[in-house]
Amino acid sequence: MNPLVRQVYDGLPAPLQNAVVSGFGWWLDRKRYGGRFREYQSFLEESQWWSPEQLGVWQDERLRDIVRHAFEQVPFYQRRFADYGLRPEDIQSRDDLHKLPLLTRKDIIEHFDDLIARNVSRRSLQLGHTSGTTGSPLEVLYDADTTQLTYAMLDRQYRWAGVNFGHGGDRVAVLRVT
Repeated sequence: MNPLVRQVYDGLPAPLQNAVVSGFGWWLDRKRYGGRFREYQSFLEESQWWSPEQLGVWQDERLRDIVRHAFEQVPFYQRRFADYGLRPEDIQSRDDLHKLPLLTRKDIIEHFDDLIARNVSRRSLQLGHTSGTTGSPLEVLYDADTTQLTYAMLDRQYRWAGVNFGHGGDRVAVLRVT
C-alpha cells in the first residue's frame, strides 16, 4: 500500500476506516464482477460441454485473432515477426505454435512499453506483478476484461467444487502459498 495512503487511513477514526474499507470492497466487486463478467460466465458454462473438436476450432480461431492483433498493433511483435520472417497467415492453428518465438522474461523487462498494443490506452490497463518464484517479481499489465474473465474462471472452478457464491451463498476461506 502507498505509504501516504496508509498514513491517511491510519489517521482516520474507526467508523471512517470501516467506510473506506467497505467502499474499496464495493469498488473491487465492480472491477471483478462487472463489465463482461456475466458474458464470460455464460460462455464458460456453455463451452465446458463442447467436444474436443469444437474446442479446437474455437482455440484456432482465437489464436489467429490474437496473432493478427499482435502483428498489427504491438510494436514488439511487428519487429519480432519481421526478424523471424513470419506473417500472421503463417499461424493458422495450434499446430503452428512452434513457429512463434518464445517471449522471455528479459523481453518483457527490456521492451515493456513496446508490448502494449497501439489501440489500447495505457491508462485503461492495471499494473500487476507475478509472484517472483523465479527470484524476482515481473511487472505485467492487464485490462478490465482480463480481470473479469479471471474471476469468471474462478467462479466456474468453485462451482465445479460445489461452492455457491452470491447472496446467501457458502462461506469460503482461501489460503494461498507463494
